[in-house]
Order: sequence, then structure tokens, then C-alpha cells
Amino acid sequence: MKAVETSRALRLATTAMAVAAIVPPAVCEAQRVGMSPEQSQRSTRAFVQCMVANRKQLSEQYLGATEPADFAKWRDRLWDNVRCSLPGFPGIGGGWRTIQMPVDVERGLVAEQLILTGRVTPTTEPAKPAPYQPRWAAVTGRAPAVDEMADCVAASDPGGVVALLRSDADSDAEKTAFAALGEKFGQCLVSGATLKANRLSMRAALAEALYQRAASPAFNSTAGIQ
Repeated sequence: MKAVETSRALRLATTAMAVAAIVPPAVCEAQRVGMSPEQSQRSTRAFVQCMVANRKQLSEQYLGATEPADFAKWRDRLWDNVRCSLPGFPGIGGGWRTIQMPVDVERGLVAEQLILTGRVTPTTEPAKPAPYQPRWAAVTGRAPAVDEMADCVAASDPGGVVALLRSDADSDAEKTAFAALGEKFGQCLVSGATLKANRLSMRAALAEALYQRAASPAFNSTAGIQ
């Protein structure tokens, strides 16, 4: 079984403030683009927001795939020849630029937009504990313990996760939302596992966990604190 790649390059055409996505955009690394990390992250979020708004069904098929080959197919279709106008993108003239983003963050950004635009409606009621079912483990690009913990947190405090996703990235509101979930992180982490994830990656994991529970309740566990 072919493993899902953990990152992919994006060539951005910046003429007339337009961005053409050949492959997914980047948050983590900006090469020769003249953007700060904060600008890169904001521009990427704006791009994903535009892409999801125009390709909702493809976005759902992309996140619904459970096998690497199927996921790769929908991933290519989702990001093929997307054009979005980004007013916040630095005016650096024409040409191509390359930036990169891990697949786990990519998936989380797509899931977050599907939630925030009302494509799915997560419950705000905590779920009863049940065994975790790692249906998407082969394609998320995350450590299994991270996906399991995120599913548990999304089940036991869905309202807290929604509050997190409604906050701006790197804002005081985001920090407050993460702090409110702190106890759940400790309770949901698999015994013996060590969590090594920054806020961006953890937000992505929680967004996807909440999305998958809302989009595919028949196939998801109702995992809660074990």
C-alpha cells in the first residue's frame, strides 16, 4: 500500500493578485515569497476558504477517502487548477513561488472550512465513551495517538472544539480556547503516549476529528474519555 506523502509543493502564480493552485498551498515554509510566517498562514487560510467555497463536494470526497490511492485521486482533483483572488497576498509581481504544507494541516484546514461554512453541523452535546475506530488512519498523515486523542476531545467537548475553530489563528481567543481544552487533552491522551504537536497541527487534528464525526456518524465511534 502506497503511503500518503506528508507534504506537497504548491506553485503560486501571483500576477494580478491571483493564485493558481497546481498542488496544495503551504503554511509551514515559504520560499522566496517575501512573506512572514504569519502572512503565509493567513494567505493559505484565505486560499483554502476560497477553494472549499467553490469545491464543497470535492472537499467532502477528499476527506471521506480512507485508502491512500483513493485519497490521492481526490486530492489531485480537489487542488487541480484552482484560482482564487487573495487581496492579502503580498504584491511581489508575477512568477511562480513554491511553499509547502504537511498533509495533516492541509486536511485540517479543509475540514475547518467545511464546518465553519455550515456544510456539516457538529453536535455540541458530549458523546458517551466508546472504542476508537481509526477509519482514516492511513491517510491523515498524523501519529495514531494524535488522531485518537483528537477524536476523544471532539467527542467529549465538541462545543470547545467549535469555539477553537471560530477563533482566529494565533489570536488570544485561540489561546483561550486551547487552554479551555487542556484538561481534555490530558484525559484523552493514550496512556504512555507523548504529545508533540504545535497549535497549528493540533487545531487541524481537532478540526478533522470534529468534521469526521459530523459527516460520517454511522462509521465513527462515539469516543470519549477512556
